[in-house]
Amino acid sequence: PITGASDGDGSVNTFVPALYYSRQLSGEMTFGLGVNGNFGLSTDYGRNWVGRYTSITTSIMAMNINPSLGIKLNEAWSAGVGVSVQRAQATLSSAIDFGAVCLGALDPTTCATLGMPAPQSADGYVELNGDDWGTGYNFGLLWTSHNTRAGFAYRSKVSYQLKGSANFAIPAAAAAFNPAFTNTGVTIPLTLPEILSLSVYHHWTDTFDIMADITRTRWSRFQQLEFHFDNPAQPDQVIAKNWHDTNRYAIGFNYRATPAWILQGGAAYEKSPIPDASYDPSIPVGNILWLNLGAQYRLSPHLSLNLGWAHVQLQQRRVDQSGVYGESLHGNTHTRLEVLNMRVNWAF
Repeated sequence: PITGASDGDGSVNTFVPALYYSRQLSGEMTFGLGVNGNFGLSTDYGRNWVGRYTSITTSIMAMNINPSLGIKLNEAWSAGVGVSVQRAQATLSSAIDFGAVCLGALDPTTCATLGMPAPQSADGYVELNGDDWGTGYNFGLLWTSHNTRAGFAYRSKVSYQLKGSANFAIPAAAAAFNPAFTNTGVTIPLTLPEILSLSVYHHWTDTFDIMADITRTRWSRFQQLEFHFDNPAQPDQVIAKNWHDTNRYAIGFNYRATPAWILQGGAAYEKSPIPDASYDPSIPVGNILWLNLGAQYRLSPHLSLNLGWAHVQLQQRRVDQSGVYGESLHGNTHTRLEVLNMRVNWAF
């Protein structure tokens, strides 16, 4: 049995800034610029928890810089196109059971002499860091009638070769294995998936709007996680993931309570892209239910403030993972997110 805390808390507080700017260039054309974090996740369980050989820290963040142009084709139709310049960063860390490494390579007597008589008797640590820039594109169409708008939007995949370093911490007893666990460069291929959305907005009454969308994300791009090490003594590692595509279904409303106040709400549901066979605590995502509440307050004709809160409940999931040296991790994950949002809108 693996020792360590069995109730690991991997939660991380994260600040996610965003900036959007638009300017009408003519009666038919508008320029836009968006800067946001379009993909991201982070967990940190600490070095002493029971799943440390599977994952300690997982952090993947992407920043998106997206200039775009919108063109009004006629009274009913508009189109938009943009270019995405993205920077992705990843940090992955886990413990290494050098007691098990030794017993997998040498006889028990030699391992006992070296000070590693059993699994978990000499833990090491590895942290992988990498980053890269990638490019993609996006486009959309918007149809407008008197009280209704319907939209189609597509965002392309973006591929990266995350380059960085693999840094090892090796216990003194495991010095004999140092050539294969030396600090070295690492390359991690990563593709962030295409996203396709269909949406509709309807101005129901003078005080009430309703909207809905369906978004499909091609998570099947993520079939395996690869680590290619510069050190020839450190073999490359390939971990099967086999994620599958998902659909997200959402509905929302606006209610104009007064000329200054708009109340907002919504809900969304999406199945997890992660199959049971490759599910582990590094990305503890089950089926996802979003519940959202918000409000907009207009301070003046040119200035408004939005406040929002989302409670995101993820389905409890079972973990059954086995490692290369016979260790296994069994348990359940319970995950929820609380998202607080504030936005200032200024028209000038």
